Amino acid sequence: MLKYARVILNSDNVDEVIKKYNFEKKTDFAFYDLIYVNKNGAAITDDTLKIRVYQINQWKSKDVLVIRKDAPIINGSKEDRVLLKEEFDTEEEALAFVEKEFSKDYDFAFKLQKDGIEYGNGDVRLWRENVYNVGISIEVGSEDEEKIEEVLKDLDVRERLNQSLPEYMYEKQKDKPSMIKHVVLYKFKSSISEHDIEQIIYNFEKCKEVLDGGLIDIEFGKNCSSKIEFDNGFNYGLFMTFRDANAITSYNQLEFHKEAQKIMKPHQEKLLVFDIKC
Repeated sequence: MLKYARVILNSDNVDEVIKKYNFEKKTDFAFYDLIYVNKNGAAITDDTLKIRVYQINQWKSKDVLVIRKDAPIINGSKEDRVLLKEEFDTEEEALAFVEKEFSKDYDFAFKLQKDGIEYGNGDVRLWRENVYNVGISIEVGSEDEEKIEEVLKDLDVRERLNQSLPEYMYEKQKDKPSMIKHVVLYKFKSSISEHDIEQIIYNFEKCKEVLDGGLIDIEFGKNCSSKIEFDNGFNYGLFMTFRDANAITSYNQLEFHKEAQKIMKPHQEKLLVFDIKC
């Protein structure tokens, strides 16, 4: 049975390693996985359920797969044990299958996307992958663990994973603070002037400068929709993206924010505010 080890790289020195070990290119690949987690709390490494959708597929399978497997990691090497593998013509068919067979026990968690190249030399295989939101990742597979270690020692390794890549990404996602999308809709009276609007925008932009990365982007403008029957009189909108909840707390205390509120308040007829985690 093949054993595998995966690492995240500091720098992409893979070409040197490929040349040193005379690896030959086998195939290109590109796909995304829809990863599900077990409701009983089992780690993804111990119980993986995913829908795989290939954009580049040179293997002898359909482009859409449902796979369930476990992948115990022993002494830093992983063994894949496939428990279920079904092929489908479309992603919709695979989603329907998962809904019918697994919705009672699994929840959708996130999407993992990557592309790369598979190389081989004898019984050693190497996958060079660009994993979206992670960077360059290398997986080395062989029945001989010493050969795996020999290849790994020549790579510029930042981190060796002691869990599956999906679980690694899931844990990082859980630990990452959620950004906040702050949305305010205004119904202003006709008394508001262009000068007032300019001053409001000036103060909001100053908030962005002061927060120094806490306020990621900001848009303020007049409603331009042709469907005026649905706007309930709201004629201006403010859309802000904050790095985290602490940044929005800091924003609420800024003098520039308070100054913008002072300018708006006499002209404000109605206000609607809500925040979204993103």
